[in-house]
Amino acid sequence: MYTEYREMLAHKIAHLRLDHEEQMVEFELHNVCDLGRDTLDSTERSRARQMTLSRIRRIETQIQSYSNAIQRIENDHYGICKFCRESIELERLKSHPEVMTCAECAQYKN
Repeated sequence: MYTEYREMLAHKIAHLRLDHEEQMVEFELHNVCDLGRDTLDSTERSRARQMTLSRIRRIETQIQSYSNAIQRIENDHYGICKFCRESIELERLKSHPEVMTCAECAQYKN
């Protein structure tokens, strides 16, 4: 029933994995370039390294969220609100296929 959502999620995961690889390369470049520089440059590179690390963590969280949604599809739990057990609105799933709550529960739980 949710084949199109599974494909959409798999596509998003594939793109996120590419982004993850790029960010990992950037992170390693920050580490390599940190050798033998003055303190100000080192501080700036440290800040850039932290920003890259934050992006990496955010990407990893998104990949996990999408993977969990695929798991719910495979287990026939997809599209069911984890709080009220009612169906999640299709428009909500189209825009955010990883969501686990209906709009009403999301409003009250946040």
